Amino acid sequence: MAHLSTYMEARKVGAQQYSSGKPCKNGHVSPRYTANQHCIECHRERNGKWMNDRRAANRDHFLGIERAYKARIKEKLGEHIIHKRSKSYNLFHKYGIHLDDYERMLSEQNGVCAICSSPPVSSKRNKGYLDVDHDHVSGVIRGLICHPCNQGMIAVDRIPDWLEKAANYAAKYRRA
Repeated sequence: MAHLSTYMEARKVGAQQYSSGKPCKNGHVSPRYTANQHCIECHRERNGKWMNDRRAANRDHFLGIERAYKARIKEKLGEHIIHKRSKSYNLFHKYGIHLDDYERMLSEQNGVCAICSSPPVSSKRNKGYLDVDHDHVSGVIRGLICHPCNQGMIAVDRIPDWLEKAANYAAKYRRA
């Protein structure tokens, strides 16, 4: 879609947002809603503050909702331990697989990255796990790979001829 810079242009084509490039009264240079001409960033800040205030005032209510949600998820996953930051929770919610499936895939790959054959390295980001490589269009899981290889696969998936371009770039600066 073309860049819409005025309220009237956005209204004509029925767009929900437009960006004038001018700061709002709070100094944000962000898109605005066509419906009310409010700055999207101001809207997010206002809603965030409102929700935080509401959570503080109704703490017990929100804790009850969270407990009920965790109980439903725990029932759905069976014996798997549920915690928002646990590996089993993330694997199930991001990729639809259980920790057992991950461990089976890892043993099939002899515990190493499917691309570079390096073992998982523990860091602040991944705690010694390999990343689940999947096709972002179809969602099909391809295998388990280390974070650097995963970053390369993201580029391969998104940018046509990325490998060739990267090789040419590296050759350009390679010392003789």
